[in-house]
Amino acid sequence: MTEYIPRRGDHLYVWRKIRIYQHHGIVVSKEDIIQILSSELIPEKLEKLMIVEQNIHGLNIVTLKEFRCERPFNYLHDIAVARYKTDPMDYYLNRSGTCYLTDRLPEDVIVKNALIIYNDKRQRDIWKTYSLVIKNCEQFAFICSTNVEYVLGEQVLMACNVVKCIFINGMYNAAKFIFQIIRRNI
Repeated sequence: MTEYIPRRGDHLYVWRKIRIYQHHGIVVSKEDIIQILSSELIPEKLEKLMIVEQNIHGLNIVTLKEFRCERPFNYLHDIAVARYKTDPMDYYLNRSGTCYLTDRLPEDVIVKNALIIYNDKRQRDIWKTYSLVIKNCEQFAFICSTNVEYVLGEQVLMACNVVKCIFINGMYNAAKFIFQIIRRNI
C-alpha cells in the first residue's frame, strides 16, 4: 500500500490504539493560516501543510508528523483520507468514520470553515469540551467538510450498534435460559 499524500482541504484520519478508533483533522496550508488567523493564533512552527485538529485539550494546529504520532509511544500512524459521497453499500461495508454518504464542500470552503472556527474565541471555547457524542475530532472535521452542524459521530453510532447487538443477544439468551428452566419444572 502506498502512503497517502495529503492535500489542502482533506479530512484526514489516523487509527489509534490498535485500530480501535480514529483521530480526525483538516489539512490547511501555511498560506491559509497566515491569511486567515489572528497573528497571536499563528503557531510558531509552520510547515507547508498543517492539520487543524480537536482533542481533549480543544482545537489545535499541528504538523502532519504530530498528527500522525501517538503518545506516549511516539508511533507514527499511516494517514488516510475520509471519503465523501460514498456509495451506500460501500458505506455500510466500511468502518465508521472512514467514509460518509454526505457530499463534501469545495476545499477552499473546508479550509475556511476550519480556520474560522479556530480563529473565533467563542468557538474555540465550545470545542474545548470533548464529548464522544457531539464534540469530538470527527465531528469537527465533518462539520468543516459539510456544514452539517449536529450529527452523531459515526464511531459513536457504530458503538451504539455494538451495544444494541450485545443487549439483544443477551436478552435472547436470558429468555432462552428462562424457557429451559420452565420446561424442566413442568
